[in-house]
Amino acid sequence: MDNRLLLAALFMMLSWELMSTNAQTTVAGTTLAGTGNETTATGNETTATGNPTTATGNETTATGNATTSTGNPTTATGNSTTATGNATTDTGNATTATGNQTTTGNATTMAPTPPPLPVNTTVTILETPVSRVECGTRQLCAAQPASCDPSTPGSCFFLGARLTGGLNFEFQLSGESEGYLAASLSAPGINETLYVCANNQSVVRFISAVLYNDQLIEREQRVNNVKGKVNGKTIQCTFAATVPTPTSRATGFALAVSTGSFDATSGALGRPSSQIRTPVVNLEDPRINVTNTINTTTTTTQPSTTPVVPLSLFVTAGPLASSVSTTGCRSTKLCAAEPSQCDPSNTGSCFFLSAALQSGQTFRFQLSGQSGGYLAASLATSAAQSSNITTYICAKSNSSVNFVSALLSNNQLTAQTTNNVSSVNGSASGDKIQCEFVATVPDTSTRASLYSLIVSTGAFNPATGVLGNPTFKIRTAAIDLTNVNSTVTNLLNHAVTQRTSLMQVLLVTLVSLALMKL
Repeated sequence: MDNRLLLAALFMMLSWELMSTNAQTTVAGTTLAGTGNETTATGNETTATGNPTTATGNETTATGNATTSTGNPTTATGNSTTATGNATTDTGNATTATGNQTTTGNATTMAPTPPPLPVNTTVTILETPVSRVECGTRQLCAAQPASCDPSTPGSCFFLGARLTGGLNFEFQLSGESEGYLAASLSAPGINETLYVCANNQSVVRFISAVLYNDQLIEREQRVNNVKGKVNGKTIQCTFAATVPTPTSRATGFALAVSTGSFDATSGALGRPSSQIRTPVVNLEDPRINVTNTINTTTTTTQPSTTPVVPLSLFVTAGPLASSVSTTGCRSTKLCAAEPSQCDPSNTGSCFFLSAALQSGQTFRFQLSGQSGGYLAASLATSAAQSSNITTYICAKSNSSVNFVSALLSNNQLTAQTTNNVSSVNGSASGDKIQCEFVATVPDTSTRASLYSLIVSTGAFNPATGVLGNPTFKIRTAAIDLTNVNSTVTNLLNHAVTQRTSLMQVLLVTLVSLALMKL
């Protein structure tokens, strides 16, 4: 008996939880006109017993009640029957109350919110040049100079946004760059989202990304219908995108247009340089006068050259005896990979770093990944460290590998004399670089072997020793390098999980247990 009472109580609680969940949905009938509004109540057409005269106006349906508003072809089930009391005129009363002839609020149907766009970033040729024809009427526009027209020759940076429904917008982007041109949206509480149109050997390549530590990290966004064209240094592209949902206002974003370098071989994106940056604006309102907050009379000093490493600092790696692989992961070495289960000994994209303790602070590292320039492994004392990060670089020089140590500070590499490193071996085949080396890592302030692992790529000129800015592929939390079973998670990937009501899960679990005891 006790178990049955418990079971009944649990089912009642579960029902309350489910009812409270369903109560969050607006009743469909409130958005549609009821069928009863199109028909005069039967009782109102008949003279009541003992009353020879039908009240004037009861034989006519009230104006406006016979028409369902446009877009409401479906009548909600439940609204098709007139309430019983309104269908029959009470004996001796030939007049129906005026208020019973009209249903209020059922004449308007709310348009459904369009779903997020499916992803398809295939680029087709842009046939019609980007222009400012619809600025102020159908699309919100930002430009530098403010009144420039991107459809005419001359320097003009331009971004247009037009609402198509919900959080879906069509964007137009135009400007001059030898590398890439990017449109970005930023709002409090979310990473700055960038839509990049890169000059890939005179053809547009589209890349979606987020800005992390002043670097672009590729990240899939809901984008499709991408069109683009390159003419000399002018890049133009159009695309449709579902914008992120900011925390303050559904369509409130600061807009930006930026340029940067692009390595067509490795796909590396250089640091963005802003050409336009606006305050937070409502993308839905095309009438807004958008201002460029960048002071055009004052320029911010940017590094004039990329880091040049003296060629004398490079060490030529010996031949790699065997391919870097996952053999030994979680038994003799700690491993980090992107994708998480990839094997660097196989073909296909795979960024991989492993660390095997030799003694004390000395580890054997193995590094593998795809790059037309260099591949680097860095050790940071925390996931937030941004300066003086110990870095080991394996750079491609034709079919061989050159090795150099460096410090990474604010996304700039400064080469160092290669000390505390030995047994450097490597291979380069196509865009795949693999290397291994033994290094004595510095002590951290908290624990001697606690580090955040970083894998990055960048451009490299073997003739001059120029190293491009790094593009990050893996960055982990601080983990114990001596523990081969440490949980390794790439922080650059943000998994999206579906939240389930904890109350519902708990109740279902308790009900199941109660049933087992019956």
